[in-house]
Amino acid sequence: MTDLSPDAFYELPAPLRSQLLVLWGKAHKVADTSAGFSGEIVFLDNGNGVFPRMTCAKFPRWRQDLTPALRAERFLREIKLQAAAHYHPNVHWPFNVKFILGVPIAFFRRWEGDLSDFIEDSHWGDLGRLSLIIQLTAGLAHCHARGLVHQDLKPQNVFVRDLQSTFSLPPTDLWLRPLVADFGSVNLAADVGEFTGSRPYMAPEQWQQTELGEWTSVFVLGIMLHEIMSRGIHPMGERSHDWHHQINPGFNRWQQNNRWRAWVKKGCPIAQPLPDHDLADLVAACLAPSTTARPSLHEVQAVLLGLMHQRSATAAKHVNLFLDAAESQSAAEEWQHLKGCVEGLERSIKAHYPRNAE
Repeated sequence: MTDLSPDAFYELPAPLRSQLLVLWGKAHKVADTSAGFSGEIVFLDNGNGVFPRMTCAKFPRWRQDLTPALRAERFLREIKLQAAAHYHPNVHWPFNVKFILGVPIAFFRRWEGDLSDFIEDSHWGDLGRLSLIIQLTAGLAHCHARGLVHQDLKPQNVFVRDLQSTFSLPPTDLWLRPLVADFGSVNLAADVGEFTGSRPYMAPEQWQQTELGEWTSVFVLGIMLHEIMSRGIHPMGERSHDWHHQINPGFNRWQQNNRWRAWVKKGCPIAQPLPDHDLADLVAACLAPSTTARPSLHEVQAVLLGLMHQRSATAAKHVNLFLDAAESQSAAEEWQHLKGCVEGLERSIKAHYPRNAE
């Protein structure tokens, strides 16, 4: 019997590869495809009358500079870290993993978009925006309590679930639920000395390559709070639209290291403070160059809840119900089904790529 090529999965024509994922994902058809820096995604349509209708399959992107074994091991690391955060309603999670033709595949629920899709939505009011950020602090706090430091936190890595797309609910801005996603960068600084992230959202300590922690997430949360409440303006003073949608020349300009190093060196000044002084003060506190001067995630959450209560006691109560439900649903122990799937994937990778064969 002829041995399969280590890259047999990638050597398949893209349509055939997608159909293979449809088969393993027990879906009806492929809806779309996408690709990021380290992974490729095939969106799957499960058909009418199936819940959830939309799911997706993610697998490592083929890279010539990585062996098949190393690609698989890096992807396994990401999935193990993501599984370690399960379960919290504000953290994205895989519901199954497979090993197909020497390649690890993770299956996820597909949500209604990511945060960058909603930032400039003129129909999304301030209460809904504050609600989402407050819930995001809960998801991040859950991750940090489990020793998980996200180094590439940005709007594209915050998925958004619209509860109104699933349930019959009264019209309000408060039904959007954020989920922390993409765990490929988690703990890279501590584990392998890799500090990078997405330049417009990197904290000073990432540029300086010093210890990362909850304070790093608080810094990025401050950037996103300003961006969300200003409808798309980064604290440094420019609109973020072109960067989010990879439109040049704006996208390439925002990719320049010197641009962001200079902003950090100046002390991360806020060019156009938010008109609400309390929110502006909170953003400034989050963007403090000194890590010890920044508030904790729980302090940020408390301030935002207080500001929301000033605007609407009803809305604040609504968000508190979300937080209480998330706390009660948060699993103290690992989900045994997912744990078993990940352990099976690890065994398959070790058997397929034995160390002494490399």
